[in-house]
Amino acid sequence: MIERTSIVIFVLFSATFSLNYCLAESCVKQNPCLCEIEDDTKIDISTLMSSLTPQYLEDSQGNRTYYFSGCRDANVTVNTYQNGTAPKYILGSLIQVENGKNSPDITVLGLAHEIHFNKNAENKYEIVYNNNHTSKIELICDDFKVPLFKTIDSINKEFAIASPKACLVVEPQGMSGGSKFIIVLIIIISVYFIGGGLVMYLIRGARGIEVIPNIEFWRNLPGLVKDGIIFLLSGCRPTLVTSAETYDRI
Repeated sequence: MIERTSIVIFVLFSATFSLNYCLAESCVKQNPCLCEIEDDTKIDISTLMSSLTPQYLEDSQGNRTYYFSGCRDANVTVNTYQNGTAPKYILGSLIQVENGKNSPDITVLGLAHEIHFNKNAENKYEIVYNNNHTSKIELICDDFKVPLFKTIDSINKEFAIASPKACLVVEPQGMSGGSKFIIVLIIIISVYFIGGGLVMYLIRGARGIEVIPNIEFWRNLPGLVKDGIIFLLSGCRPTLVTSAETYDRI
C-alpha cells in the first residue's frame, strides 16, 4: 500500500509541475485587449490605437488593402466608386478590401470579441481571430512612436504590428501565488515535524531520531521514490520494479 502511495504522489507531483510550467507559458485571455501570462506578466493592447485619428491602421499588398483597429471594432469608410453609390461604413477589427473592376470586395476578417492570444512556433505572441478566416497578427515589441502595421502574407492572412504596446508588461504585484504556496507548504511541514516531534517526545517517550513522526516511512522514502521512478520508466508495469528495497520489503 505504501509503495502504491509513493508512486501516486510522485506522478501527481510530476503532473503538477508540468501543468504549472505549461500554464506559465500560455497567455490567458481576460478580454480582447488583455491576456495574462503569469501573476505579474501580461500583454495589454488596450491603448495600441489611442493616439491615432482615425483609430485604425492600413496597409496594402497587391490589390488588397487591410485595416486594423486593434482590440476594438472601428468604422472604416470604403469608397465603392460606383456611379450613384454612397461610401460604405464597415465595422470590424481587421477588414480586407479587395479592389475589383466594378466595386471592391469587402471582407471583415475579424471582430474584436473574436480576438484570442496565441504563442506561435517561434515563441512569439500573436493575435488570432476565432472565426473561419484564420487571420493572425504577430505582436512585435518595438519602440515605434506610431504603431507599424504590415501585411506579411495576404494569401494566408498573416500580418504583424510593431509597437511598445505590443511588449510584455511586467508589473510586480506583491507576493505571487507560487510564493504563497511555498510559505503555506513550509508552515505545514514545520507543524508536522515540530508538533509531531513534541508528541513523540512528551507522550510516547521517544528519544533521538525516533522523535521524527512516522520515522519508518521517512527511512523507506528514498527507496519508494526510486520504485516510483522505475515504475514510470518501465511503462507502468509493476513486474519490472525489482529494486533491492522491494526485495527487502517482501
